[in-house]
Amino acid sequence: MSLTLLVLALGVLEPQASPARPAVTIERPSWSEAVRCAGLTQAASELDGDTDGARDAGDAKRLYDAGLYWSLTAMQASQAGGRTAEAAEAAQTRSRLEALDQLRDESSEARRELSRCLTRTPALG
Repeated sequence: MSLTLLVLALGVLEPQASPARPAVTIERPSWSEAVRCAGLTQAASELDGDTDGARDAGDAKRLYDAGLYWSLTAMQASQAGGRTAEAAEAAQTRSRLEALDQLRDESSEARRELSRCLTRTPALG
């Protein structure tokens, strides 16, 4: 049997691959956006914990998951930009402290930004 026939035979005998899923395009946020969203979501989660269970457990999980997602996203963006882990952590801490003040003061702009960050957070399960 020739090599060509062997290759063709193997191609026919192999199980068919499942249909390809449509490609999903994920827009990577900028470093500053990732840090801001990390700060906002972490601050909102922290403030949510201060309400003595007044919020729904689902809301608390959503805020926690968003804080985790944006923190990891900010760390990835920092690595891609050549920043150190220490610099990335410091930037997130500054952003969280700023966001705490803004959310406590009920800043409408901070609330709008938080809403945008939550909208862009993928479901983590």
